[in-house]
Amino acid sequence: MIKICEMIGGSVSYGLDTPDSDRDERFVFLNEETPKIIGLERFDHLDGRLKDGLDTFGWELSHFFQLLKKNNTGVLEMLYNKTWIHLDE
Repeated sequence: MIKICEMIGGSVSYGLDTPDSDRDERFVFLNEETPKIIGLERFDHLDGRLKDGLDTFGWELSHFFQLLKKNNTGVLEMLYNKTWIHLDE
């Protein structure tokens, strides 16, 4: 898996976090394994929610674009976010 971009999401990205808020990270990635790249196996997202105080969730790039076409609020949040951790050129 190669991360293309990663951002801080949730309450922190909106300035609504409190001392009790967890850290939400969202990312988009590329599959590296041939069966997943050519569609023999599916691997659309990676969900690591609430592990060690970190809430992470990632979408595979083609799945991200499919959700974007459906106006999914989770992926739309990434387009307007300003709290980037990593942006690949």
